[in-house]
Amino acid sequence: LKPENVLLKMSNNDIDLKISDFGSACELSATVYTYIQSRYYRAPEVILVIKYSYEIDLWSIGCIAAELFLGEPLFPGKC
Repeated sequence: LKPENVLLKMSNNDIDLKISDFGSACELSATVYTYIQSRYYRAPEVILVIKYSYEIDLWSIGCIAAELFLGEPLFPGKC
């Protein structure tokens, strides 16, 4: 996930979160991608090339939330 793929809809006092662009989505039993997630939002298990699961998306959401709060990426990476 990355900020461009997270859509917020605000109505009254409710906030709906929608996720778009599932280009790298895969079955949990078929996590075959080696290049996955955008650099600033990449989970540690992806960086370390170990088995990953849906939790990597929660990591990305946390990084995005921190970026919205701080005004800059939490983990700006260059390589």
